[in-house]
Amino acid sequence: MAPLVFAGAPIVNVIVSLLWKTKQAPGPLFFVGIVLAALGAGLVLYSKNVLDAEQKRSKQAAALPAAAQIQVGD
Repeated sequence: MAPLVFAGAPIVNVIVSLLWKTKQAPGPLFFVGIVLAALGAGLVLYSKNVLDAEQKRSKQAAALPAAAQIQVGD
């Protein structure tokens, strides 16, 4: 969620400032920047989900041998 906030807040701020102060439409590079910021936020969110899933799998894999040793020792 943090990438959406950190990418979205400046975009909203710039849009409001442009419309409020200058009353002009932004140029085409502004819209390219919006797309790139959204793409960057999406990539960060996607990679975080992948990393969280890998971390969860590694914790489960590490817990399995320990559980097996406890059962064998009983």
